[in-house]
Amino acid sequence: MASASGPSRRAATASPTRRRLLLLALLPALLATGCGRPAGDAAGPSATSAPADAAAAFERRAAQVAQQWRDSGLTAAWREGFVPLAPLTIEPERGYPDDAAKIAASAGWYRLSTTLPKQAGNGSVAFPDGSSLPVPVISADAAYRALAHGGQPQCDPAAAPSSSAGGDGSVSAPAGPCGVLTVTAAKLGTAQLRTSRGLATVPAWIFTVKEMPDPMVRVAVAPEAVRPLPELPVSPVPQEQDFLLVAAQTLDRVAERTVAYRVGVGACDKDIAPLVWESADVVVIGGSASPPEGDRACVAMLKFAPVEVTLTSPLADRVILDAVTGQPVTKTMP
Repeated sequence: MASASGPSRRAATASPTRRRLLLLALLPALLATGCGRPAGDAAGPSATSAPADAAAAFERRAAQVAQQWRDSGLTAAWREGFVPLAPLTIEPERGYPDDAAKIAASAGWYRLSTTLPKQAGNGSVAFPDGSSLPVPVISADAAYRALAHGGQPQCDPAAAPSSSAGGDGSVSAPAGPCGVLTVTAAKLGTAQLRTSRGLATVPAWIFTVKEMPDPMVRVAVAPEAVRPLPELPVSPVPQEQDFLLVAAQTLDRVAERTVAYRVGVGACDKDIAPLVWESADVVVIGGSASPPEGDRACVAMLKFAPVEVTLTSPLADRVILDAVTGQPVTKTMP
């Protein structure tokens, strides 16, 4: 394993799939959600290794990102604490029945039609490796207030739509007057949540909502036990005339020494190549690409290019960071 004082840097060989993706690595990954395609389609010629100047720029950037991660003080919490990698409000398993319910949930428009339980106290978070972490648990009232953060919308209750019967005989009640969702019951249970230590089973308040077939769930771990990801003050990425440094958007697969991921590039970018930098505590990934030549017109659409790197040492419990944003890259593809 490379030491922290002497990290290794290599331009790795890409997977045998070449995808044309949007350029600007600075575009948030959120913009790319839903735009990617499975790694197995649209096969093309393999990408070449990154040019020396791109690899050198990546190495400088990776060292900066790694140091900012260390300075954040999150390393211990990442390995031993509770660091959520998903929102603490868990959406319905089967989605929303209509746009009105989705808008109301997003806006935090709720009303109570029940008395909330009083119990709170302590619970535990169970991790997939068999370990657990004792945590304080918030009350049902605090969890409800986290859901109902939007107050009440201003509208005419008489304009609210009525319930309708489905083809299977079920009745779908739309979001209530003014699009408000009605909580009719609450109970303390558990839910699964992605964390820095894998898919964990966490205490959660489960709210029955009249207008939806599945409950809304709010993680019940008290704020003092939650360690959010830091907002790292990463400086802008240098983008040279001959190459671009591009962001790692998602992880596809992580094995002992193999990391398969996707980088965001432009529809007309070429020579896409993955890059990796390692130290004893951090792995930084990203890539490089060549911009289109001349004044060639190109559609501004973000795409994902699947690439793969091989580590010099097993990943173990090292965090994987994106070279552009400085944030951890998590597995979001099936």
